[in-house]
Amino acid sequence: MAKSSNSTQISHALSAWKAGKLVALPTETVYGLGAPVDNEELISKIFSVKERPFFDPLIVHISSIEMAKKYCSHWNDTLDILARAFWPGPLTLVVQKSSLISSLITSGLDTVGLRMPRSELTLKIIEQKAVGIAAPSANKFTKTSPTQASHVSSQFSQDDVYVVEDIPSEVGIESTIISVNESERIVTILRPGMITSADLTNVLGNEFQIEKGLTAFEKSPEKVEAPGQFKAHYRPDYPLSFLDCSSDKKDQLKHSYPDCEFISLSLDPFVTARELYTQMRTPLSTNDLGQAIYKRKCFLIDLSSRQLTDKESELWSSIINRLTKATTFTLEDS
Repeated sequence: MAKSSNSTQISHALSAWKAGKLVALPTETVYGLGAPVDNEELISKIFSVKERPFFDPLIVHISSIEMAKKYCSHWNDTLDILARAFWPGPLTLVVQKSSLISSLITSGLDTVGLRMPRSELTLKIIEQKAVGIAAPSANKFTKTSPTQASHVSSQFSQDDVYVVEDIPSEVGIESTIISVNESERIVTILRPGMITSADLTNVLGNEFQIEKGLTAFEKSPEKVEAPGQFKAHYRPDYPLSFLDCSSDKKDQLKHSYPDCEFISLSLDPFVTARELYTQMRTPLSTNDLGQAIYKRKCFLIDLSSRQLTDKESELWSSIINRLTKATTFTLEDS
């Protein structure tokens, strides 16, 4: 079936919200499962359809800096600099929320994450709706994130979710999430992504200190500051692990673990990030009869002998963050 025109999809998305459905929106990171911020019934439906706990806050997607300012109680110069440098793009700013943002969206916190996605189609939908759209990733809670429309359609009923079709996500992993302490000149990375501390420093200069934030489990699981802070996340439907090892050990691993399918990842972090969730969603290989050849899968990366710049190291750390949370076994203890 041919994809509907953009104008038709925009119309269908707006109609879907009126009909009580959620709308799966394409972004450059992953697909989001969206509801308007002024519709608490639909926001609540995000949690129920995703099977997501209410203490895990949602990111609000906006179409302009002016719209972002409406949802922030105090928009300072540093936020403005960051927004103009990285939006639209894969950076989420955690700000003090205004009264227009429901505590259901923020899980009771006085802060909210704001992001302007890069998809022109999604930006037009938000513009026409004229309010921000609360949208976590369009997948079941803790499962692999979607980067294509088909990933969403395979998980949710058409009765619950209208899926906007667009090109596959070009970044491929979730946005970098940061908070800004203006008075102390500290930027805290709450979730790593493809915008790194080096990118932030290039924009803000050395006046700001860039710190890595503690995850929910390093604090308390009852106070999650941002999405993606749980220990288990992004998991596919089969057992998964990963190893950083030289490629010449692949044959040895195949011999030692015949029940495991080994997949070598690209050594370009941008390519690996873009393809990661699609690879996670690819089923285990089967024989001509459709029977599984393997019981589990292991991704291999060969970084051990490479000289990485600080930026490259951080990009790989963001990818490994996802792989670590998706891991369900290790070869050593299996």
